[in-house]
Amino acid sequence: MLNLMPYEPIRAFAPRRRFFSHLFGPSILGGLEKEERPLAARMDIAEGEGGYTVTAELPGFSKEEVHIEVKDGRLHLKAEHNEQKEEKTENYHLRERVSGTLVRTLTLPETVDGGRIEAKMDHGILTITLPRLEATDPKRIEVKAD
Repeated sequence: MLNLMPYEPIRAFAPRRRFFSHLFGPSILGGLEKEERPLAARMDIAEGEGGYTVTAELPGFSKEEVHIEVKDGRLHLKAEHNEQKEEKTENYHLRERVSGTLVRTLTLPETVDGGRIEAKMDHGILTITLPRLEATDPKRIEVKAD
């Protein structure tokens, strides 16, 4: 069974936000919602013989802007892209290319070897390889008397 799951506590509040947005309309919450909406990476998680492969789309991010950490059985992915301020006299009618911070956390199965995790970035696609621990034979423990 696959135990690798995204850990995103903010999702618990999404139904309430949609409810109030529907009640009051986008004109009241529209601006607020857009400011609060975190950046999100589309992600695939595949299981193979040697372990798991996580593939995440991070368009516009360089490898220097991506940070991965394994701590307490979780893999933390953080990508931060700071907007370059431009001095323009035009007013934008639409601006979707925003800067910000993307954070994703995955709970790792106990079978993942945290010391051998590798990551590579190629054209905005981040690939994280999560190898399984090497199989070991059970070790017998001798019980001694006092």
